[in-house]
Order: sequence, then C-alpha cells, then structure tokens
Amino acid sequence: MTGVGIDGVEAIGYSGTALTITASAMTTMIPLRIIALVASVAVIT
Repeated sequence: MTGVGIDGVEAIGYSGTALTITASAMTTMIPLRIIALVASVAVIT
C-alpha cells in the first residue's frame, strides 16, 4: 500500500482544476487565455 498522500499526477490534475476555476473568474482577456492554456495542458497531462 502506498499511503494516503497524493502523487504527482493527482497534484497536476488538482492544479489544472484550480487554474480552470481561476480562469473563469478573470476579467482581462490576455491573462485569461494564458491561464486557460496552462490549465488545459495540466488537465490533459
């Protein structure tokens, strides 16, 4: 058994989810697109 902690893949997934929520709350276009792009890459990984 590996324990109760999260591994690297789950951490990337959770950060992708957090970035998606952050992008939804943004109002300026250029940072929104950058954050959304990074979030998409993190969720796909």
